[in-house]
Amino acid sequence: MKDYNYYSIITGEDIFTLIKEALLKKIKDHLSVNPFFTIALSGGNTPRKLYRLLSEEKLPWEKLKIFPVDERILPPDSENLNWKMIKEELLDKLPLSPMTFYPEDLYNDPKKASLELENLLKKEVSAKKDEIPAIDIILLGVGSDGHTASLFPGSEALNEEKKLITITEGPPPFKQRITFTFPLIRSAGERWFLISGKDKREILKKIFKEKNNILPAAKASTAEPSIWFVAHESIPEFD
Repeated sequence: MKDYNYYSIITGEDIFTLIKEALLKKIKDHLSVNPFFTIALSGGNTPRKLYRLLSEEKLPWEKLKIFPVDERILPPDSENLNWKMIKEELLDKLPLSPMTFYPEDLYNDPKKASLELENLLKKEVSAKKDEIPAIDIILLGVGSDGHTASLFPGSEALNEEKKLITITEGPPPFKQRITFTFPLIRSAGERWFLISGKDKREILKKIFKEKNNILPAAKASTAEPSIWFVAHESIPEFD
């Protein structure tokens, strides 16, 4: 593990296998003393390979509670839903079904759906003293603009401190979304960032070297522990 300005970074030739093995150990260790393991999964293209690898593993999947980190507000049959990818690459391939918590009727009533997801989190996930649910691990990514979840630079959602789930906007073509807010992300047991691709070098340089804490991904990582699993091709060159 490397440290750049206090960022904990794990890197390797096969970052997907590294994060898979780390996650398997974390789940097994947790379930040895707890009845359930809670995890929130991100969409996008980066975690596809991780989900495929996980789908091949033998775990007591029925003891996992799985939540979406964010979602695009699209018709339920859309090919571009984050949850559709998670289902196809992971959930539908498992011999035992995890407990999944996905808001109903998101497209027709986003406000109701976001409140439904917040209530599910409060019901299904143990809370800290501040009464905010503490998900065991939140799996996050980082966009080339520095966004994480659906928290984009300049968005009003960055200032949300009361709601756990909020409606926000992102760049086209998937403009309207719901997303975890910073209070929920900060409350998690751990935050794991999965980064791959050469296009991430510049934004990681801003985060790791220049300590640009204004960027959403950097702000989400101020809560500890936060671990960055970064593919070799994504590591920026430091002068």
